[in-house]
Amino acid sequence: MGKGLRDMFRRMVLILTFLPARLLLWRRVSNKRVLRQFRGKPIVIVSNHKSALDVFLYLNIIHRKLGFITNPKFFEKRFFAWGFSKFHCTPIIKGKEISAVRHSFKVLEKNYAMLIYPEGRRVFETEDIVEFYNGAAFIAAKAGVPIVPMVMNRRPRFFRLTRVKFGEPISTEELQDRKFSKEELTEFTNKMRDTMVEMLEKLTNR
Repeated sequence: MGKGLRDMFRRMVLILTFLPARLLLWRRVSNKRVLRQFRGKPIVIVSNHKSALDVFLYLNIIHRKLGFITNPKFFEKRFFAWGFSKFHCTPIIKGKEISAVRHSFKVLEKNYAMLIYPEGRRVFETEDIVEFYNGAAFIAAKAGVPIVPMVMNRRPRFFRLTRVKFGEPISTEELQDRKFSKEELTEFTNKMRDTMVEMLEKLTNR
């Protein structure tokens, strides 16, 4: 499928899912203005991950081309693998993580956004944000792009309000253009997580 047909397929899916998502997945979004300064520019968006419905919610909130890193089980069926690939989505396979990283660089080189869940999984059992993996910070730093944090206060469910908040962009300049250690990357990732934990606490207590 050529680029034109792929974009047409993507737009068709978004149009068909837009109204159902608006009617079924109630949400209230704050600080979305942060995204305006990055129109047409590559960014990495990081978020906590509560449900498989997260993606449908975010596609209707973030109105720009997105790439994803997702669970390989969604690529087990040929039809779904084909469909997900048209949305610049790639699986992350244990032992072959470099493939997902390279995919992310290609998406960012097109001036798209990458949406990454740094928790690495859906977190059902707690309202807190669990420990982060370093992948999102590594990709953003190596690509030389900022990180925009985003949090949701609870799992999206049909006919229930979910609050979503965007945070101020996090610069990766301190890690760019040099070889950084794993410890430095982990420290940066932990600071990013602390920022999102604070965002979530404020969002939950509103």
